[in-house]
Amino acid sequence: MVQSEKMWKRLLGTLVDQLLKTVFKVSRLCRRAEKKVWSQSAIKKILIIRLDNLGDVVLATAIFPVVRKKFPEALITVMVRHGAREVLQGNPHIDEIICHDIPWNKERMSLKERVNNFVDNLSYPKKLLGIVRYLRKQQYDLAIELRGEFRNILLFTYLAKAKWRVSYNKTGGEYLLTHFTEFEPGLHEIEKNYKLLRLLGISDETGKTRKMMIFPGPRDQEKVDAFLAGLKERNVSGKLIAIHPGGKAIQRWEPAKFGQLAEILKEKYQATILITGIKSEIPIINDVIKNMKFHPQVIAGKFKVKEFAYFLTKIHLLICNDTGVLHIASAMDSQTLAIFGPTNPKVFGHKNIRTVQTKLPCLAINHETCQISQGKPGECIKRIEVCDVINEVESLLAESHKAGKIG
Repeated sequence: MVQSEKMWKRLLGTLVDQLLKTVFKVSRLCRRAEKKVWSQSAIKKILIIRLDNLGDVVLATAIFPVVRKKFPEALITVMVRHGAREVLQGNPHIDEIICHDIPWNKERMSLKERVNNFVDNLSYPKKLLGIVRYLRKQQYDLAIELRGEFRNILLFTYLAKAKWRVSYNKTGGEYLLTHFTEFEPGLHEIEKNYKLLRLLGISDETGKTRKMMIFPGPRDQEKVDAFLAGLKERNVSGKLIAIHPGGKAIQRWEPAKFGQLAEILKEKYQATILITGIKSEIPIINDVIKNMKFHPQVIAGKFKVKEFAYFLTKIHLLICNDTGVLHIASAMDSQTLAIFGPTNPKVFGHKNIRTVQTKLPCLAINHETCQISQGKPGECIKRIEVCDVINEVESLLAESHKAGKIG
C-alpha cells in the first residue's frame, strides 16, 4: 500500500502500483533471484540509493563501512541529490557519488522555488531517461534502495537492470525486487537500514558500532579555524553556544522562546551566541533576534556542510530543533540538545544527543503521521518552556565539565 501525506498521491500511487503488479504477474517479467547465490565474488558493483533529505543521507553513512567489509572488492556507488553530495565527499568507504534531483519529495519550497520546480519538471523526463540509461550501462550487480520508495525502485533499480534489487515493502513495488523486507516505522532510522543489510548476510555483530561518519578535510578545518581565530581577535570570549532555530514548521520551537533562551545563556554563562542555519532560514533567524536585547553572531549560510560539521566539534554546545543538523552533530560527537515536537526520539534521536520533549498521548512516530498539527507547530512543542530547555542545558554542561569535555 502506497503511503503519502496527500490523499490524491496515495490513490494515484496505489492505482499505478496495482496496475504494474498485475502486468508483471501476468507476463512473468519479474523473477526473483535465488538468495543462495549471495557471495563476495558475485557482487562486483553496488549502487546504494538515498534520494531524500541531507539528514537521511547522514544517517545512511552508518552502513557504508559494513557494506565495504562484506564486499571489500566491490565498487560502491551512492546515488543522492546534489544538495547531499558534499556530506559524502572524502568518505573512504565509497568509491563514487552520483547526483540526481528527483521532482518528488521536495519540501519547504517558496513560491519562487515552486515556479522554478514546475519549469524543471517539464524537462525532467529527458533527465530521467539520461540517468536510467547511465545506470543501465554501469551494470550494477546489487542495488539497495534505502527509502522503500516505489518510484525509486521502479526507475533506479528495476529499469536500471540491477541484477539483485533490495528495498522495503513500504510503498509498493516489492514485485520488482529480488529481496525485500517489511518496513517497521517504529525502528530507529539507522536500524531500518541495517534490517535491509541482513538480507545480504550482514549480521548485527558486523555492524555493531552503527556510527555515522562525515570527513571534513584540511580546507574545511582551515576556514572554521580562521573564523574562530577572528572571534578571539575581536575579544569575543565565553562558551560558544550555537542555536539552530530552523527546520520543518511542524518541528520548530517558537522563535520568541529561542530568543529568550539566548538571553539567559548569555547572562548565565557569559556565552557567545552563534545563530546557525541555511540562507532560506534567515526570516526565522530574524524572528529570533527580535526577541533578544543583544545582537548575536549570525553565521547562517557561512559554512558548507563539512565545514559546519567541523565547526560543531569546536563549540561548547549546539541547541537545535529536530532536523538534519542533529544527525550531523551526532556524527561529529558534538555536545547537543535537540528540541523534539511530534516525532519520536527513539526513531530519529541518538544516544549521544540529549533531547527535550513534551510527551502527549498523540505522540507520532514521525511528523508525517501527525494528524493534529496539519504541518504547523502543535501543542506538544508549544508546551516546551524556556525553563525546560535551560534545565537540560545546565545538566549537560555540568556533566561535560565533570567529565573534562569541552563543555
